[in-house]
Amino acid sequence: MAELQPPLILVPGMGADERLFTPQRNVFPNLVVPKWITPAPNDSIQSYAKRWALQIDPKRPCFVGGASFGGFVAMEMAKQLQTLGVFLIGSLRGAAELPPKFKMLKPIRQFLSAIPIAMLGKSAAISISMTGD
Repeated sequence: MAELQPPLILVPGMGADERLFTPQRNVFPNLVVPKWITPAPNDSIQSYAKRWALQIDPKRPCFVGGASFGGFVAMEMAKQLQTLGVFLIGSLRGAAELPPKFKMLKPIRQFLSAIPIAMLGKSAAISISMTGD
């Protein structure tokens, strides 16, 4: 029966893996959770998502979703696949949806990158670099 249903591809957040979606696997036997691929040196979010989508393409209509940063990737992957719908879990459709307090940081983001990572934590540094234009 699961092979008759469209695949549900869920991308975990950065630093997470397929365990994030363990409860969903019990309900959606058609669930596919791809393993993260290594970004190329000059990858944009678009080129990264395109390479990943080509690697996991089920060659038929599917649903795509993602948690946190995985949601950003899922939105871009959806442009490359035969997507029936996109699910965002704790994510945004794009930088335009960032809260105003994050947008206020844009003029100083180059200075924020100079703050030692140990003070901010890895996820904060990644967030700062991903919220650019």
